[in-house]
Amino acid sequence: MKTRIGWFGSIDEMGKPDALRRVREEMGLNTIIPESHLCHTSGFRVSPGVTAVSPVEGWRAQPTLDAHRQMHRLPPEAFAVLPGVVSGWDDSVFLKVLDEAHGLGIDVWGHIGVWSYGGSVFPDLEMRDLDGTLVSAGDTRWGVPFCPSKKRLNDWIAACIADIVKRYAMVGLHMDHARYAPPAAFHILFGCGCADCEAEAGRMGYDFQGMKRGLLRLRQRVQSLDAGRVRKALGGGTGFFDALAALEHDYQVLSWFKFRCDLLTARMRQFREAAEGA
Repeated sequence: MKTRIGWFGSIDEMGKPDALRRVREEMGLNTIIPESHLCHTSGFRVSPGVTAVSPVEGWRAQPTLDAHRQMHRLPPEAFAVLPGVVSGWDDSVFLKVLDEAHGLGIDVWGHIGVWSYGGSVFPDLEMRDLDGTLVSAGDTRWGVPFCPSKKRLNDWIAACIADIVKRYAMVGLHMDHARYAPPAAFHILFGCGCADCEAEAGRMGYDFQGMKRGLLRLRQRVQSLDAGRVRKALGGGTGFFDALAALEHDYQVLSWFKFRCDLLTARMRQFREAAEGA
């Protein structure tokens, strides 16, 4: 199997004169994953037909955009941090880097994001907690995720993938921002609780209302924990999920996390099939 020595980083740095050749010679570079801090992809231009079905194309006119920009400290010229590929980007820099990489025998993987950020720009697609409240009402230091069960969003992301795979000579895709919950945002572990996620759980054979009751009981218990009870729960080498089950005395909480894993697996399968089909 080929050993990959890759560079995931700024396309502006990769596009500097002789940068790829120098890193290839000095470090054995054979793969790059370019990313622009302004458009948050590798710098793709999307086809008009894909733009026409985008549920997030109107991001520039959203009243929540200013708060999103402040949250992520975005410069005025930057796009919102959104899934997929939105219109309006000039792909000339990416095409230049792509050509140079191919000339040097370096593989190129594309970069796009999915759910973890930008949900607050489109509240109708934003993740909700188990009480039905938008997660942007809580701690947003780590970003506001989209709900991963919105079919029109996921179908459009799949269409973006098929589009860029057909039009750019890449050997792979790096699916970024693909966490169900951003890191360290504890309250988002208790979501998404929207009707689409409930329906998806039912299709997968999970008892959504049972999981919800278990999670709400767990939340009450966690709120009443003191240091002694935490030490007891984690004593004897007990892992995090074992501790959750011990606190709850049933496995609805574990079923919830398994459902989340299965949900992400199904979506990633959809995206992989879109790429391979293209």
